[in-house]
Parts: sequence; C-alpha cells; structure tokens
Amino acid sequence: MHPAVPRILSAEFTDLGAFSAAMQDGEAENMQLGAGALRLRLTLAEFGPVRVHANAVDNSYLARATVHRDRWAVFFDLGAVPGRSRINGLHIGSAGAVLFGPGAELHAQVAKGQQWAMLTLSSDPVAAMLDGVAAPGAGQVGHVPDLLHRTPALAALARDLALAARADPARLERRAVGAAVTEQVMGALVEGLAGAPAADDVRAGRRQLRLVGSAVEYLEAALEGPVYTQSVCAALDVGPRALNAAFRSVYGVTLQQYLLTRRLNLARSRLREPEGPVLVKQIALDAGFWHFGRFSLAYRRMFGETPSATLANRPGRSSFVPGVCAPPYSAHIKTTR
Repeated sequence: MHPAVPRILSAEFTDLGAFSAAMQDGEAENMQLGAGALRLRLTLAEFGPVRVHANAVDNSYLARATVHRDRWAVFFDLGAVPGRSRINGLHIGSAGAVLFGPGAELHAQVAKGQQWAMLTLSSDPVAAMLDGVAAPGAGQVGHVPDLLHRTPALAALARDLALAARADPARLERRAVGAAVTEQVMGALVEGLAGAPAADDVRAGRRQLRLVGSAVEYLEAALEGPVYTQSVCAALDVGPRALNAAFRSVYGVTLQQYLLTRRLNLARSRLREPEGPVLVKQIALDAGFWHFGRFSLAYRRMFGETPSATLANRPGRSSFVPGVCAPPYSAHIKTTR
C-alpha cells in the first residue's frame, strides 16, 4: 500500500467554536476561561495513520473531548508553561505525557501561554507496534510521568513538524516524507514506552471525572438557555459540595464558576450568530443576566470587548450549506493538500 499524501493545516483562531470545528480525531467542546481577547494557533499535519497537532494559546480555556474509537492519542507539553494546565485533573509535568485509549474522554484546563502537542495514531496500523508496551485500552487514560525523558526526540519532532508546517508546508507534502515521519513518530513513541512501567491509570478522582463528564453532558443537552447548580445536582442526584469538589479537581474551578463561564460563552455565541437576536438585552436575558451593567462588565473583562462591539462585528447572513464544511469566518487558514 502506498503511503498517503500528507495534509497540512496552519491556522490562527479568535473563536473557540471555529477552533473546535477545525480539530480532528475526536469531538471537542471548548470554552474561554481567562479574561481578555483570545488567540489560538493550531498546526495540524496528517501523515496517514499518524496525525500531529500542535497548539499555542494566549488565553486560558476549558476543553472537553472524546477520542475517536479507532485512534489512540498522546498529549504532552512543549515547554512553555509546564505544570499549569490540568489534563483530567492531573498536572502532567514538563516530561510527562497522558495517553488516551480509543473512546477515552479528555477534560482539560489549558493555561494561558501553554504550548502543547497531541499525537493521534490510527488503531489498525499501529496496534502491532504498541503491543506489549504501556498503551491504554479502549476508554482508558494513562499517565507516563517520564515519557519525554525516555524519548526527548518525541517533543523535538513535534516542534520541528509544527515549525515546518507553518513556514514551509510544501516540504512535508511528499508521500515519502509522510512515510518517514510516521516511522519517526512511531519509533520515538515505542522507544519511550517500551520497558516503561505500565502507564499509571488515572484512578485518583475517577468518580469525580465521571461526575464532571455527566454534568457537562447534561449541560450540552440544555442548549436553549442557562442552567444552574440546583438543576445539575438534581439531575445527577448528587450534592453541591461533591459536585464542586469534582469540578475543582478536574478543571480547577468551582461548578458556579464553570456555569458563569458557560453563560458568558453562550451569550458570546449568540451575539456572533449571523441570524441571531439583534438586541444585546434580549441575549443577556436569555443567558440569565438580568443586571445589564454587570453583564457588560463581566463580558468585557472576559472577552476584551463590550457585548455591543461583538454584535456590531457580527458576520453577515451565513451561506452555510448543511453537510458542506467551509473554513470558519474567525480563522485565518492556510492549507495544502
């Protein structure tokens, strides 16, 4: 079988919805957490069974994703602000990595200034290579605290690929290059995992991870408006103290902080909808903000602009056709194929 032609994408985003849509290898939902304007840089290089994602962010956000059921994922830090981000409630450290089996869930608080890499591997071609090493099973999440000490070439390779994809993507487009990169990535990964102790299963807080996952699923189903603590607790049959502790452990914020962040992000999404409501007050009320002055202040602190400024910059009527994927308006995208 001939190796696939590599596909390269380099993009900058100012909107997390567009960023989520551009990500591959799993369903993702992201919400801005930190104050001020948001900018994310995503580099994606696909080499057949191996995909390399690299990201840099100038603000913090919360992320929830599910890895595709036919892929593994390896997540590690690229050294900008090690130890500040949380992955499934875990600070992975500058040399560590988190491994996700097929179908596993990721919950993350990504810190401002973070640079990270994620490698995803198609199950069929790499299963034999990972046989007998510290790879997680379906739905499982493991932590290898010294993976990058065992194989420093892995992080260096991710950095080099991200730089080449942004500066000279044509260099990576050849089939022979794709085959060579796949070999390098798999060789470095097997070197780091072979002989290592079995990846520490992320057992600490497993019940808390389940609680947070259930809460977020409940919130995702309530798309029409704001949801509050009492409703979430009643739906999950759990007390607010336990749920707050779970959110603190996984995301580093309380449930109330998470819900407020969600309501602000919901309002921003409505303000940016091409065919959404045309009054800021209506959107604020729909998101549960009855004090318009405090809403405007909280919104400006979070997003770096007033609600009316967001509304004024709303894009024109959408020409989106269901089933057709077009580059989002908030991204500046350079792709090669």
